[in-house]
Amino acid sequence: MIRINPLFFIMIIFVILSGLVYEFMIVFAIAFVHEMGHALCASVLGYKIIKISFQPWGVCMTTEAFRSAKHAWLIAASGPAVNVLLLLAGFLIPSELFLIANIFMLIINLLPVYPLDGGRIMLAFLETELDQKKAKLIIRIVSGITTILLFFAGGVLLYKTKINFSVLLAALFIALTTDGKSEEKIQIYQTFCKTKHYCVQSSEPLKNILKIKNKHDFIILDVVNERFEYIGSLTMCEVMESIAKNGYEIKIDEILRKQLLY
Repeated sequence: MIRINPLFFIMIIFVILSGLVYEFMIVFAIAFVHEMGHALCASVLGYKIIKISFQPWGVCMTTEAFRSAKHAWLIAASGPAVNVLLLLAGFLIPSELFLIANIFMLIINLLPVYPLDGGRIMLAFLETELDQKKAKLIIRIVSGITTILLFFAGGVLLYKTKINFSVLLAALFIALTTDGKSEEKIQIYQTFCKTKHYCVQSSEPLKNILKIKNKHDFIILDVVNERFEYIGSLTMCEVMESIAKNGYEIKIDEILRKQLLY
């Protein structure tokens, strides 16, 4: 599904009136190819592309929930990797704007700020070592500090050059996209969504569990032993977190034992 933000059309009109059509086409083309790098990597790893939206600041892609931390950082890193390839190709293209736009986009996206690519990569690695709450807390703190430093650097650059406000604009964009509202909406939605229970045996292979797909319900797995006696419950989220930390070899009963230890 392709969606276009109404502000995108307003920006197009502004670009035409300001006579910056060529510059806009170069920058937006780089942003589009960057996002297609994410989309290609996600498709290769077996994820469905749910939505591609055109925003005033670029192109954004939405996929299915990632099945592992490794997939999360691979998909996040694929965008900056495309920028590196474009930089190498840029030496064959006589355009200073092409090189500058690529370098700027690469640096900004690799900042340790969520939801930028650098922040997503950092969060994926944190979640392999820490529980999800601690990982998210750390990435929020790092994101906040980085954004403040970026605002300071942008202010200094504008003061020195009297005209270059690009870094300040980037800091403003990052601040607007890291306000936590999207995460809050997800939490509110999950509070009121339907819950479905599935009965599974503790010896059931994880690959069979992962075949359970329902995007609109909260799934709880009621685990039973070989005599069909109830021994505990797991959410699908807990299963996915355990897979991300321990791999697909972990058994259902092992996940339950680790849960009891905490």
